[in-house]
Amino acid sequence: MHKGRKFRLLAASGGALVLAAVLSAIVLLTPTRHSAAEPSRLDGTRAIHYQSLADLVAHARSVAVVTATGTTTTELAGSSAAPVPMTITTLTVLRTDRGTQLPHQIRLRQPGNAHAQLDDQPLVAAGSTYLLALVPFSADPSQYVIVGGAEYQLTSGSFALTHQSVDTIPDKVSEAALPADVLPN
Repeated sequence: MHKGRKFRLLAASGGALVLAAVLSAIVLLTPTRHSAAEPSRLDGTRAIHYQSLADLVAHARSVAVVTATGTTTTELAGSSAAPVPMTITTLTVLRTDRGTQLPHQIRLRQPGNAHAQLDDQPLVAAGSTYLLALVPFSADPSQYVIVGGAEYQLTSGSFALTHQSVDTIPDKVSEAALPADVLPN
C-alpha cells in the first residue's frame, strides 16, 4: 500500500482542519480559499492506496451488490467553522458476496452532496446497481462507508469504476465472473 492519495472536495465554506474517517481510511481535509468569489475547497490525503482488488476487499467487512433507492439525507460533519457535507443514501442489498451478511437495506455515508463532491468519488445514483466493498462507519455503525471510495456501477453486464482510480484495481469486473473476480482467496 502506498501513502498519500490526494483528492479535492469543493465546499461552500472555509475554516479549520478536519480529521475524518471516511473512505475507510484516515483523511485529512484542509480548507483553502483562493478568492472571496470562489468557493472553498477541501483538499485531502487518503492514507491507503490499494495494490489490487484483493487488497481492497481484504479491508472490507462486507462486499455486496446493492441498488441505490433514491432516499437520501444530508448532514454537516466536522466543526461549525469548517463543516463537511455528507450524504446518507439508503441502499437495497441484492446480495452479499463476501464477509458479514448485510440486512436487506443499509445506509451508505458518502462525503459531499449534490453541490460539493469528492473529485474521485461521485455519489451513488438512484436506481443504479453497484458492487461495493463496505465497512461500518466508526461513529455510527448503522451506516457504511465504501472502502477506498471504489464504486463499481453495473453497466452492460459488468461493473465499471465510476471514476478513474489511482489505486491498482481493475476498471471493470465481470458480473458473470462474480464472485471469483471479487473474492480472491
